[in-house]
Amino acid sequence: MQFSDPLAYFKTFTTHGTWLHGDERGSVDEEHNAPGTPYITTNKLRVTRNRERLKTPEFLLSKEAREVVDAAIQ
Repeated sequence: MQFSDPLAYFKTFTTHGTWLHGDERGSVDEEHNAPGTPYITTNKLRVTRNRERLKTPEFLLSKEAREVVDAAIQ
């Protein structure tokens, strides 16, 4: 079977500390990472503990920084 070039790419990423294991948006770890299998269940205590373990604060991109990243990957 031959594959054609993709019609589009969907690139997404997060920055340090903004999406932790147990987050309600879903996440994966070493035990929950096979395609098509469930994400880690929502766990507020796990999120809180992971946030407390961060060695540096979460990293948020400013509007200007997001524009630079967007331009760099296009």
